[in-house]
Amino acid sequence: MLPQLLDYQMSPAQITLQRIHGTPYLDLPEGFSPVTLAQSLAAFHLATLISGKCLCHIDNQPRNVIVAKDQVYLIDFSDSLVDFPERDITHLLLFWAADLPQDKFKSLSARFIEEYSQLVPLSPRLWQKYLEQSIGIFDSRRKLFNKSGKNPPEIQTANRNRLAALLNN
Repeated sequence: MLPQLLDYQMSPAQITLQRIHGTPYLDLPEGFSPVTLAQSLAAFHLATLISGKCLCHIDNQPRNVIVAKDQVYLIDFSDSLVDFPERDITHLLLFWAADLPQDKFKSLSARFIEEYSQLVPLSPRLWQKYLEQSIGIFDSRRKLFNKSGKNPPEIQTANRNRLAALLNN
């Protein structure tokens, strides 16, 4: 059983949760839909978007993004903060870069960005800034928790290079 976000308010800071049953999206036997994930994350960001900034989930490691009855739910909001959506998206896609094969990473990340950016425009300048920051945070946390990802380092590097070029295509 996992909590579902029911409501939130920015001031005073408050989040209301409910328990749900779900599966981490990368563990789904039939795979996950990058379109559904993009639409769900865009809706989450749009709910609080003001002057380009929104509530960002931040701790979007695969076990904190779950699917139940074909709906995507975010859990674990302990690291959430208000920032540009590029911060949230770059961090999410670094998990894919670490674990998905190159061809799958290329197609899923392109489809995700295509769908997400139709709903929430992304800035190439902010993308590069937050990708660099996210890589630093991602790598330090991976080292701290002794995790390396499913891909060998050269595939992770190739996937990260693809991430860096994603908004320039």
